[in-house]
Amino acid sequence: MLMHLFNRAGWPPRLTVAASTLLGFLGYSYTTLSRARGELVAAGLLIHTPRPGRSAPWYELRSIQSKPVVCG
Repeated sequence: MLMHLFNRAGWPPRLTVAASTLLGFLGYSYTTLSRARGELVAAGLLIHTPRPGRSAPWYELRSIQSKPVVCG
């Protein structure tokens, strides 16, 4: 979903998206959204920057081109 939103916005370096927007598109619970976001951050594919107050967080997508490919 984030890739779709970045594409619609013209691929800016970072994008602010409210959790309610993502939840509306995906139909997930907030817990599931938070867990999935954490997994993407841990994998180095996403940078999530919370903002103060009730402002929506910033999201930055990371390139997978520089990631090493592990073959079994």
